[in-house]
Amino acid sequence: MIKIEYIMTKNMVENVLKKNVSLYTNKILLIFILIFTPITIFCCGFFCGTLRIEDILLALFIVISSLLIWSQIVCIIITKKRVKNTFERVRIMYGDIDEFPEAIVFEEDEWLVEGEKNSLNFKYEDMVKYFFLDNQLCIVTKGNCLVNFPIDPNSEQAKQIEKLLVQKGHAKKIRWFL
Repeated sequence: MIKIEYIMTKNMVENVLKKNVSLYTNKILLIFILIFTPITIFCCGFFCGTLRIEDILLALFIVISSLLIWSQIVCIIITKKRVKNTFERVRIMYGDIDEFPEAIVFEEDEWLVEGEKNSLNFKYEDMVKYFFLDNQLCIVTKGNCLVNFPIDPNSEQAKQIEKLLVQKGHAKKIRWFL
């Protein structure tokens, strides 16, 4: 059994949510750029009648810059909505405080997140993926529940938890390129 007691702050939760949303938005943006670049080149050649490099570069610049601008707007909107929803749930559970103490316990058959006013039980089969972000271990479960807690990723305890997550669950480690 591994037990970690910690104090989660609203800033820590907000930072993880912001980075998580921006990483997913940037991944989707990359896919859109890879899709729209050949379409733009084809359309420029088809509608302009020529394949001049200036026409293609101008069209590519317009498409990519508009995708970048819209992705940042979408990222800001989604982040604000998720942060508002998360802090509303936190306010209901804990009241109007900025710090809330919790503990996470990894047992043989399940792992628990215990707070002052609530407790969440998870099976190891419920895990989908995990990753380290800002010296926090973030675990995503089925139903997109994000459980994060502060821990040094290079510590011995983090290595034990990671080993346990891989052995007991079906979670995959995600390596983000930041």
